[in-house]
Amino acid sequence: MEHRAKRALLLMAVLLGAILSTPVAANDSTETFTITGDALLANGQPAGTSYVRLDNQESVMTNNGAYVIEDVTPGRHTLRTYFMNDGHVAVYREIMVTGDMTVDFTIGQNVVTASLSDADGSATSANLRTPSTPWNQANEWAEFGPYPHDTMVEIHAQFDDGTQASHAILMDGGKIGEPWRNHIPISEGSTGVYGYVLDQLGGPVPNIDVVSGNHSSRTDSTGFYTIQGLEVNVSHTFAYTQQGLEVASNNSAVFQGDSGWMNISLERTLTLPGNVSFTTVPAIVPMEPFTVEWTQASHATRYVLTLGDIPMYDGPSTRFTFTPQTDGEHRFGLQAVNPNGSTSAYQDLLMVVLPDQDENGYWTAGMSWTYDQTYTPAARDGVLRRTYTCLGSETITDAFGEERPAYVVNVEDPRYMPDERSMRWVDQQSLLTIRSYWADDPSSSNQFTDATSGWGFTNSAGASTSLMEDPTSLWFNRTTIIGVPGHPNGYTDTNSSVLVENNVSVTTPAGTFISTKYTITDTNDGVVSWELYYNATVRNHVKVVDRLP
Repeated sequence: MEHRAKRALLLMAVLLGAILSTPVAANDSTETFTITGDALLANGQPAGTSYVRLDNQESVMTNNGAYVIEDVTPGRHTLRTYFMNDGHVAVYREIMVTGDMTVDFTIGQNVVTASLSDADGSATSANLRTPSTPWNQANEWAEFGPYPHDTMVEIHAQFDDGTQASHAILMDGGKIGEPWRNHIPISEGSTGVYGYVLDQLGGPVPNIDVVSGNHSSRTDSTGFYTIQGLEVNVSHTFAYTQQGLEVASNNSAVFQGDSGWMNISLERTLTLPGNVSFTTVPAIVPMEPFTVEWTQASHATRYVLTLGDIPMYDGPSTRFTFTPQTDGEHRFGLQAVNPNGSTSAYQDLLMVVLPDQDENGYWTAGMSWTYDQTYTPAARDGVLRRTYTCLGSETITDAFGEERPAYVVNVEDPRYMPDERSMRWVDQQSLLTIRSYWADDPSSSNQFTDATSGWGFTNSAGASTSLMEDPTSLWFNRTTIIGVPGHPNGYTDTNSSVLVENNVSVTTPAGTFISTKYTITDTNDGVVSWELYYNATVRNHVKVVDRLP
């Protein structure tokens, strides 16, 4: 964690997700290079705070848009820039490192990369061009652009043996799990096929599977598809289906590599159900029946409500009364169905059913605390005031796979929309958050975050202990699932020392308290990750300074 956000979150700050990757062991190679660049807005100005990551290494934070990554080994790598303060946008790019290089990222734009190989898979050279650029010799690797997202880019290749190849892609920012979406492998003796699938009126048709042998592609929202790696001068048969149902007759074609265009007009169009989403919002409820409701989807004849993978309801209604048999988390899924197929709700519904409550421990149901939260650099909204109310307790699994008794806490913020929800699960021994969940108001978006943490405290003898029992070290782990399309998930794993000081006076907006202060310092870089001030009368940490990004 050499590069950290300089953030101090006061008074209850174990709440935010991380934008940090697992550190990777240093490569033994002595030949390394430096990558520099800028994260830019569409107008060319430096973007706000952004994070740039090479492969699975630790992210680095930009400074006025600029970043530096050192000790980069030669070869192919993946770079990702996450524009945290400018729309939570992530852009992925494949790069080939042969020396020091500059790689800039601009919101809404990306670069097409191409790797060149002969029929045996060895790197080679070829002449390349696009419809807007002349022929140029490329050796092993080439880049074109940048281009705005949603631009269709076609690349033609000519090899020394006279064979040709044509490929095309529709530009986007890449996404987690598919950072290579804007990369084209161009191989001697093979080519691509691409085009648009249209309905009988000439409109684009998404979600059509175009299949030839073991090659396939699914059309996007514009009806565009692209398939790579088809052998030239050989007949290929293509099938067209939607959720397994045939929508056009098979056809055969031979490609010589000079062009890969093949548009398709469907003989019949299958109308799938429209979008469907829950109108019931995530909630914490007692062990008694509750109703789950959802929107009515166009062209749907029935709805399937599932709990995990188990169907709970299958029928035409848009509501179902569920009677819980067990306490804990209940995650519901939803599909709208008609004879042509189904459409799934983008976001599941999380309902937490509380067991009968035990009044022993630090907290009891109904206790609440109001905290002022400030940030460095300052947040746009200045001081944020949030109230945390204990609703009960349940046992959950932490990031280490351990079962932990936890208090279930509802978070209230006057800036929240009516159906925006935020919940915390706070460890009953340390009073530190081991899970946090936030879901946007469905009228605004389907975005959510779901973070799970593990706090592994040990004492001077190396035995497992809790925060309140004089620990000397901490292993902290956190994984944050971020339900924003194209947004990378967060991961943090640190080892720290713990210093305990008694009878420390601390002043907060609520007054001055005598507290036990816990200072948690990262053993890798010496940065104080947390300062926790616990007061026995308040039964909570009255102040928390959190410097983790």
